[in-house]
Amino acid sequence: GKMSGATGTMAAFGREGIQMQELVMEELDLKPAKISTQVIQRDRHAQVLCTLGIIAGTLEKMAKEIRNLSRPEMGEISEPFGKKQVGSSTMPHKRNPHKSERICSLARVVRANVQTALENIPLEHERDLTNSANERFIFPESFIVTDYMAKQMAAILEGLEFYSENIQRNLELTKGLVMGERVMMALVEKGMSRQEAHEAVREVAQKAFREKKPLREVLKESEAGKQFSEKELDELMDPATYLGMADSIVDSAIG
Repeated sequence: GKMSGATGTMAAFGREGIQMQELVMEELDLKPAKISTQVIQRDRHAQVLCTLGIIAGTLEKMAKEIRNLSRPEMGEISEPFGKKQVGSSTMPHKRNPHKSERICSLARVVRANVQTALENIPLEHERDLTNSANERFIFPESFIVTDYMAKQMAAILEGLEFYSENIQRNLELTKGLVMGERVMMALVEKGMSRQEAHEAVREVAQKAFREKKPLREVLKESEAGKQFSEKELDELMDPATYLGMADSIVDSAIG
């Protein structure tokens, strides 16, 4: 905070100006600004808006992922959808992820306000009024909108639905190609150098893609694949055996 007069020099307060500002700021539980003009420098205000912009961007990233995974051609997850909920006024079959769409829309508002806050930093001389009008709404609007976005996301996550059969179907669309790294690391364990293993899997994967065959089938016929038993090949092609530390990472992230 500041209480340093019209130009920041405390000229009207005499030699007790600094002490008076400190007493007032202490009463208001604020830290006095070391230097100010008629107003506090707007960099700290811009920092607050930037933080809100980052939060909004993170919420939008989550919402966009939910929207994309909700597409009919993917169908892996969906927002909670009420029995009487309408997805479209003209297409009765629609199940739009409207909360996620709303979050993505509002994130643009917060980002636009961040730009305005950054434009407010270079005020002229001891202060002009170019920041005053817009700050009256970019701050309350950004806080209100970000809070609303967070509540919408909380509601989505609480009722998010997962469709494991579609997830499995989508995994199988690549005919095992997603397990390429798993195979490469297994070849390294068998004694190959990493570069040799990478090249071997690359060749097998490219052939499987060109011929539209399962990776397991092409791998089994290759020189590299001869190092694996049938049981090992089955395990290498099972995504459930290559989750790494995903469970621990999730637990750590959500506390």
